[in-house]
Amino acid sequence: MAATQKQEAPQGLTLEKVWEYFYANVEENAKRQAEADKRQAEWEQRQADWERRWEKIEMRAEATDLSIGKLGNAFGSVVEHLVSSGIEKRFVELGLSLKVTATDLPYVEDRRIVAEADILLENDEIIVVVEVKAKPNDEDIREHEERLAILREWYDRRNDRRRILGAIAGAVFSESAMKIALRSGFYVA
Repeated sequence: MAATQKQEAPQGLTLEKVWEYFYANVEENAKRQAEADKRQAEWEQRQADWERRWEKIEMRAEATDLSIGKLGNAFGSVVEHLVSSGIEKRFVELGLSLKVTATDLPYVEDRRIVAEADILLENDEIIVVVEVKAKPNDEDIREHEERLAILREWYDRRNDRRRILGAIAGAVFSESAMKIALRSGFYVA
């Protein structure tokens, strides 16, 4: 059909039929829109439910992390207690007569803690600072080396020239941690 030709209206089409068709489509469209709105509301409700569930999961994860942290701290305290109760004897076996003078000792300077000692043993000539970990790792040993350097300065400022030795005590040692501790000159318990 050429673009210039006119199309004739279908036979029997009246204004009333057009309005009837229009109103039927309006009602159908309204039903479709209502169904779409209902689906949207259901989807939003499901999303809100999932968000609430996710928040509960996050809260449970935080509570679990806290519980694990407390358990780890409790286990660490048990290991520290076990080590401190027999550490003097271990050093006597090595030929050093030392006394445990403190546990969980903070070293304070200018009203701030600069270092802490899990166990401190000493005599008139030697100070031994023991770091206790359930399972010492390489980083724990490096941190203990740094701690001993800080403590050397701390004791020097107080004109205490005793030798400072380090020790690492733990329930379980990896081979790597053991080697690093021994190479660093630490006693290992």
